[in-house]
Amino acid sequence: LWNDDDNWVNHLNINSGISMSEDDKHITVSVSLPGINPKDIDANYDEEYIRIKAEGEQSFAYRMATPSDIDSNVEPEATCKHGVMTIKFAKSPKAQPKKITVKSV
Repeated sequence: LWNDDDNWVNHLNINSGISMSEDDKHITVSVSLPGINPKDIDANYDEEYIRIKAEGEQSFAYRMATPSDIDSNVEPEATCKHGVMTIKFAKSPKAQPKKITVKSV
């Protein structure tokens, strides 16, 4: 089921329906799934990919590379509102930015 590469959206662009953003502590993936009931969404991730499939009046299938700085020990938070599913991943502690103190000499 997940190995059928011909049915996946692999390119992130304005028309793909999937996007990723990040801040200091989280990576957020937003996915357009208009008309889909949240119970009809199948989402998973591993070390290589985040995969999302949904069936409703329309069918959707997305796959994108998993960022290496996701903390796999923390369960992602997923919500769906107005046809947009949002998945928030915690960044691993090693990926957190470190403050650099600049001293005058």
